[in-house]
Amino acid sequence: MKKITFLPLFLLIAQVALSQADAPYFQDFNGIVAGGDNSSIVENWNQYSYGAQTNDGDIWNGWSLNPGLAPSSNAYTLYHDDDETATGTGVDNWFVLHLDCTSLSEVTFSYDEFQTFGSEYYDFHGVYTSEDYDVANGDAGTQPNGIWTLLREGAATTTPTTRSFTLPNTTTAIAFRFTGEYADNWFIDNISIGSGSGNDFSPEGTWVVSSLGVGPNQGDTGWWSNDVSSVERACYYDDAYVFNSDGSFANVLGDETWLEGWQGVDEGCGTPVAPHDGTNAATWIYDSSTGSLTISGLGAYLGLAKAHNGGEDGSPADDTITYIVSSSSETEMTIDIEAGSGVWWRYQMIKDGAEPTQTVFERLQGNVYRQIETPADCGTCEEEINYYMFSTEGLRIIGTDYNGTCEQDDFTAFGNGDGEAEIVTNTTQEFEVCVGFLCQTITFTSEAEDEIHFDFPFFNQAWTAQLYEEEVPCLGGGNNLNLQGTWIVSSLGVGPNQGDTGWWSNDVSSVERACYYDDAYVFNSDGSFANVLGDETWLEGWQGVDEGCGTPVAPHDGTNAATWIYDSSTGSLTISGLGAYLGLAKAHNGGEDGSPADDTITYIVSSSSETEMTIDIEAGSGVWWRYQMQIQATANLNENVLNSIKMYPNPVNDYLNFDTNSNEHIDVQIFDILGKSVLQLENVRNLVNVSELKSGVYFVQITLGTKKGTKKLIIN
Repeated sequence: MKKITFLPLFLLIAQVALSQADAPYFQDFNGIVAGGDNSSIVENWNQYSYGAQTNDGDIWNGWSLNPGLAPSSNAYTLYHDDDETATGTGVDNWFVLHLDCTSLSEVTFSYDEFQTFGSEYYDFHGVYTSEDYDVANGDAGTQPNGIWTLLREGAATTTPTTRSFTLPNTTTAIAFRFTGEYADNWFIDNISIGSGSGNDFSPEGTWVVSSLGVGPNQGDTGWWSNDVSSVERACYYDDAYVFNSDGSFANVLGDETWLEGWQGVDEGCGTPVAPHDGTNAATWIYDSSTGSLTISGLGAYLGLAKAHNGGEDGSPADDTITYIVSSSSETEMTIDIEAGSGVWWRYQMIKDGAEPTQTVFERLQGNVYRQIETPADCGTCEEEINYYMFSTEGLRIIGTDYNGTCEQDDFTAFGNGDGEAEIVTNTTQEFEVCVGFLCQTITFTSEAEDEIHFDFPFFNQAWTAQLYEEEVPCLGGGNNLNLQGTWIVSSLGVGPNQGDTGWWSNDVSSVERACYYDDAYVFNSDGSFANVLGDETWLEGWQGVDEGCGTPVAPHDGTNAATWIYDSSTGSLTISGLGAYLGLAKAHNGGEDGSPADDTITYIVSSSSETEMTIDIEAGSGVWWRYQMQIQATANLNENVLNSIKMYPNPVNDYLNFDTNSNEHIDVQIFDILGKSVLQLENVRNLVNVSELKSGVYFVQITLGTKKGTKKLIIN
């Protein structure tokens, strides 16, 4: 059992108070007096406890006020269930605010939360609302009286995070619920119902959009997003939204704006289309108590002409659209709108002439940082080196362990990549990224941005990384891999987990399998693929022959046509064609011994370089094969030839120059630091225009005949 000692806690209330809070309502739990009368702070709050909870003598199990454990001087509510229950079945505690919201047309509800322990220390977190709760009716025995609707469940973050919702004005209560048997420490603060940060804000002035996106929930832009850096949509990001002091409103679109097919035109920049052309009169009203901003007038809108309260694509029936101002300052505001059920648009807007405040993650994009450490638990082993590469698509971690082995964590594409990682806070000072309840916070330690600080509170670890402007070793994970060429296997093995070859392994030194290690796997530039097996390859009994070297057996003999496709974003390599394979004919996605049902096999490129790659495949549940492969012969541009090709200037702003000592043309392909191809040109003689590429670090692959080489490039 986990035993934790805290600062003295202050009992809220265990009895029922027959009172009701009027919305708008705000509670920051400040002003707590140790041992004093705190009844005004907890007025209208009611606590319900189910299960046989016990008291260990120094801490009362339940909701308490605490002024000292939060990451600031402000007080938070704290749930702490320090002891097992008398019955061992766990406790079920509700903390309920009794509300009257009838004075509001729409109820915005928000709160801040964080926790100090992981999910193994609690059973359930839940936030609820009710439209029929009445404290006078008492509890229902297993829950407070009334019908409760679950708004959110699951772990909080390890740093304060704001949660926001919109409720009906028939809401009579909100509730925070905890169930479990161990210490969890769930802090709640700054509870706002129909009030909050927007009260002193006015949108008066001229605004432009700096970014926009759409997703299934408020604030979630995982489906699609775009920002002011878009060259294609430049005609959109100069549109102005004018809030005049007399209550009039105007869309000022200029000669061009972004158009879509629902307007009866081709998608792209073009002349504004009526009625969404800004020619009609319109008005605006802002309700600071609810944070609602209403635009009225035929064709008037914020952010996008397509999105209104009833759905997308077209004008609303009553020529009125109501938006939610989710956050605001003098120069910035965040606008949300639900355009139909489960379709939420978000527009980040700035005052015209104001520069958008860069978040930490935005400031990091295009940079590479290096962290060196000597692990405390490895004795005399060598240093570990980690490289942290930031781009618009996320963070990628490339590292070497103490054996010099390259590892790719691919902690990438926050919120829209693998669906696991997400940014939970992203401010001008820090950003926090979480996978489940495991979170890392990244901050700057110097204004020069030459150093960043990582904090991993879950494991009580912290480290520093410094700006790195050299070429990153071990850049792999398949993302920058050019497969074209002929490959051979140098070793293979099998085991129960990815990368584990403990069951069986073999390598190129095997005399018995010499007929296998000269097999070739050919990836042609036109997308065709071939197994070139020669007179002999390794055969097995499932092919109807004796095990050993022998004549290739159809269909795994390389005679059928096949193709290859490589997805750099996922590192997946797909071979399609009857009998085509990598590494072993026997292993495919459905199992072993035979051809796959659809003649297609998808492999994982776990690591790669210009001359080597590691291929993994799960051939049935819990059966993982690994093939170490090498490019056949050298495909690298030798150092003398590479040095003979001059690439300048570097760093570059607009045009990149290439000078060679021969009359041969070169092919040029440019990759970002995540390995995504951003520019590809053939038969280059001298100049390449890179003016449309974002500032940051890139890699230029130069091909001269059959030889290749890579140089690092910095774009200002």
